[in-house]
Amino acid sequence: MNRFLTNSCSSLLAGMLALTGMIAAPLAAGNPGDLDATFGTRGVVVTPISASASAVLLQPDGKLVAVGGTGGPLTGLAVARYNPDGTLDSSFGTGGTVLTPLGDQGCVGAFGPTAVLQSDGKILVATVAANCGGDVFSVSLTLVRYRQDGALDDGFGVGGTVVMPVGQSVDGQVIAALSPNTVLVEPDGKPVVSAQATLQAGFTPGALIRFNLDGSVDSSFGTGGIKFLGPPDALINGVFHISGIAIVQPDGKFIVAGENQIHNGSAVARFDQSGALDPSFGVAGVAYIASVLPGFGSISAMLVQPDGRIVVSGRDEYSLQGGLGYALTAGRLNADGTADTGFAGGQGARTPMGEGRDALRFDPFSRFTAVALQADGKLVQAGNPFDGIADFHIGLARYNPDGTLDSAFGRSGIVIGPVGFANAVAVQPDDKLVVAGANNNGFQLARFWLSGGTSVSLTTSANPSTINQPVTLSATVSGHAPTGNVQFLDGSNGLPGCESVPLVGSTSSAQASCTTAVLIAGAHALSVTYAGDASNPPAFSSSLIQVVSAPGTNVAVEYYYGPWNHYFMTSLSTEIAALDAGVFPGWQRTGESFAVYPDGTAQTRSMCRFFSGQSFAPKSSHFYTPYQLECSYVQRQWFLAWGFEGNVTPAQLADTFGNCPVGARPLYRLYNNGQGGAPNHRYTTSLTTRAAMISQGWIPEGAGTIGVIACVPG
Repeated sequence: MNRFLTNSCSSLLAGMLALTGMIAAPLAAGNPGDLDATFGTRGVVVTPISASASAVLLQPDGKLVAVGGTGGPLTGLAVARYNPDGTLDSSFGTGGTVLTPLGDQGCVGAFGPTAVLQSDGKILVATVAANCGGDVFSVSLTLVRYRQDGALDDGFGVGGTVVMPVGQSVDGQVIAALSPNTVLVEPDGKPVVSAQATLQAGFTPGALIRFNLDGSVDSSFGTGGIKFLGPPDALINGVFHISGIAIVQPDGKFIVAGENQIHNGSAVARFDQSGALDPSFGVAGVAYIASVLPGFGSISAMLVQPDGRIVVSGRDEYSLQGGLGYALTAGRLNADGTADTGFAGGQGARTPMGEGRDALRFDPFSRFTAVALQADGKLVQAGNPFDGIADFHIGLARYNPDGTLDSAFGRSGIVIGPVGFANAVAVQPDDKLVVAGANNNGFQLARFWLSGGTSVSLTTSANPSTINQPVTLSATVSGHAPTGNVQFLDGSNGLPGCESVPLVGSTSSAQASCTTAVLIAGAHALSVTYAGDASNPPAFSSSLIQVVSAPGTNVAVEYYYGPWNHYFMTSLSTEIAALDAGVFPGWQRTGESFAVYPDGTAQTRSMCRFFSGQSFAPKSSHFYTPYQLECSYVQRQWFLAWGFEGNVTPAQLADTFGNCPVGARPLYRLYNNGQGGAPNHRYTTSLTTRAAMISQGWIPEGAGTIGVIACVPG
């Protein structure tokens, strides 16, 4: 009874799973890529400010400073400082935060401010202040400097603020607006802003603006402190246009991002301290990314390694049937602008992280990616993939020094973190990664382990189980000879009799177990917490969904109809009873069945079910999918052939590699490729059955190379 997909739609699903499944990845602390349970609430800190953090700065004392632009009710800047454990630093501003109004209130907010920490501990921020009180809307480049306690620095500009006036004439061109891309500090301590200039003549060249330490414009630089990067009214070298971020090298030279407007693709240019193109870099001062790194997308972050090599970071969104695909892109250039063949073969690394965003759904942070260098030479990259259903997530990828994904990080080098945006990153000396951005409730900081710490895993002796059946819960704590007790939880409550179980173990790991028969019918989110000891920080396991049922309930049963060579799966008790009673003659049990989650089980979603009716008469078929995008696609594009019957059979989602959460096993979906003139699917948990169907020409569909459509108890 089932099938709608063409092979191209199957490809859509396979790519879509790259993100939708990975949000089910375990949250256990301690392993590389895991959230750090010692930071905030299970690794995440949210500060209720109407802003998104676009910069994060790491102070020498381990405190973190997050900076963002506010959009209401106050228009301006938001700055927050956090203690190393993620709590707000009460010695900074008011309770750890500072809000600074800029421009006319009620105008467009200061989107994406850029910030830098000076050597004296002061915080320098560059942004725009909007003016909308008159007949003409305008924006002004604005610098704000804060003292170490969060107060505005009255030794900088006027009361801590510098507003660049518009209307200056530079190289015969009148500047109508300046918008900052990056604020930098030169080796001599002077602030420099890489900006986009908008000229009255309509051109938009890149520019550098240099300031003295007191905030006054450095008149010895360019014209009145402003230097256009290249000709103001033409493309650099006839093709290059500056439109992005900048970094400063230790020798004071600037590397600035942009694009090749003639042949498309990204590019970077290098300028000396006077703002002149450096002819020793790339081709006449410009390295064209498309020619040296063919797999690269747009540039939104850069860094210079200690050896002088330049890392560029970006993202690539590409059109797919049913939505947009998302990939992080990373590349490395030699110090002279040529491709570094020791990184991804000189081609640039491209890491797909998800699909499914409707092209009409606005991504406010699409231009953001971030990249950081670890002490061991590995690179960590962050972006904002969409989960194919409803939300953007923190997405991380870690690369070995040769550009290959680091299999020891997350799932084969990739981590899909909590809901939110990843706009900036910082690597702490203790080898943890802080990601700054936002969620729907304000500033969001998340901290991840980059190297191993303490991890906790949980297994049960039987899943699913039945009422009154004894089930043994086993916890393993890995770390540095962990000692102490663990607590087993049912949801947020301690499991009676298992609330303080001592660890017993060896030098690297210890175990604890507890047997219980008190679980009532239904689905239980079991987990275990470890309080830590002198050598091991606290940690917690991921949730394990334990299904407890009365005998004979919560089971999906498979049937077969010989004349059509069709299979049908159902978990509806009324259908099972009718089929077993012969109401539908010819349908017989195959002997295969699998447990299913009760309705409403946490971390599950019910599958959409479709029926073909008379579309393939005299044959008919049913089709199941747990993916909302695929469900919506069938309803939108195939409504004449497939009728939507509702949501049934709750299941969990596999990650992009076909891995199921702890306590679940894979459910495979196979398509008959239209054999016999009508589509049909088979759903099985048996690898033997899967192999037999493939030998008959059926096609596996789902996550990973093996094709996992969902995860069921077991």
